[in-house]
Amino acid sequence: MKGYHNKGFIMITTSLILVVLLVLSAFVLTFMLNERHQSIQEENKMAAYYIARAGAEATEKAIFNMADGEIEKLMEKLNKSPKPLKVNLDNLDFENGDLEVELEKVESSDNIRIVSKGRAFLGKDKKGNDSYVEDIVRKVIVGERVADKIELNYAIFAASKLIISGNPNVEGDIGIGKNGEKVISGKINLKNGRIREGIEVAYPLMDFPDIPSVDKVDGSASVKSIGESVEFSQGLVTFDNVEIDTIKGDIDIIVNSISFNKDLIIKGSGKVRLFVKNQIYFNDNSSKINKNGDPNKLEIYYYGKGINISTNCDIRANIFLKDAGVNISGNTITGSVFCNGVNSMNISGNVNNGFIYAPRSQINISGNGKFSNGIVGNEIIISGQCDITFRKMELPTDLFEPNYSDKIKIISSYFE
Repeated sequence: MKGYHNKGFIMITTSLILVVLLVLSAFVLTFMLNERHQSIQEENKMAAYYIARAGAEATEKAIFNMADGEIEKLMEKLNKSPKPLKVNLDNLDFENGDLEVELEKVESSDNIRIVSKGRAFLGKDKKGNDSYVEDIVRKVIVGERVADKIELNYAIFAASKLIISGNPNVEGDIGIGKNGEKVISGKINLKNGRIREGIEVAYPLMDFPDIPSVDKVDGSASVKSIGESVEFSQGLVTFDNVEIDTIKGDIDIIVNSISFNKDLIIKGSGKVRLFVKNQIYFNDNSSKINKNGDPNKLEIYYYGKGINISTNCDIRANIFLKDAGVNISGNTITGSVFCNGVNSMNISGNVNNGFIYAPRSQINISGNGKFSNGIVGNEIIISGQCDITFRKMELPTDLFEPNYSDKIKIISSYFE
């Protein structure tokens, strides 16, 4: 009986050991299968990642290699498209996967985001459909607006309309904007140039500065000398043989209204910026504004509604008009006249050693005035026998609105 019981115990023990071994074997096998499956998943996930990365890098290379003008066209498409743009990368072939790449514009910037989705093929699922594992790579191409040079290439450039009923003498090319109109009933004495139509150029507006904050003074309405930046709080300030000394540096002068009764002389090497909020009066035919000086040392910024320069005074300055129209007759301006507004400019006087730059204005030119460096306007109407000569110029880009340039430079990239 004792041997019988021992044999039974041994059988039970052996069975239990076999069961335990079977369980352990099943566990180890399951573990190994799971590890293998997980390893395959990781391999496929890694394959999907590298497919996606290859798509992002191929797209990045294509963007970096774009010719001048192509990146701007791409950015224009992205701005207009409500959805991301799909990228064709048929030249990339993956044996066990595929690729989808889209481009989107990064909000409030000139950056482009590449969204590349890679898929690695796993085989067929139980229903017989293709099974994939996916991964997405995002890369941002950093673009920057370039402050390109602004060139004046025309003696006359009219963006939308050019009407000539007089007999002007013009030296240099005459340009008319794309879809612009020309009506010529007079005779143009055109020298060293020709009329060019359908010109695609968009001249930017000036970056009109805010009026600076400086110390205010009440003082006398009649001023004789200025040696530092100042704002005159009275309504009308009279400049009567005023000397402005810039030995300490540039000077800003702010007035509500100003009357030039006699000469204004600038001493020193600094620049003077005169900000006028309401009115400018030129009261003396013999006045010399910036007498014998460099016109680039005096900038007059005018924020009022309209300005009349109808005396024979000599003005050596660059004049900037925010929105105002202007009447210029009988006098000589040495320097340039800029205008951001749409109000008319009526000119029968002379503008020497500078240009008239009013890309949104109608410019009416009559009389026998002389213009030495070109005219840019929206509509230009010439009825007199003026002389317009041209000298090719490059405008300083800091005069114009930020991000005016249509040119974009790709400078770097990064993964998100």
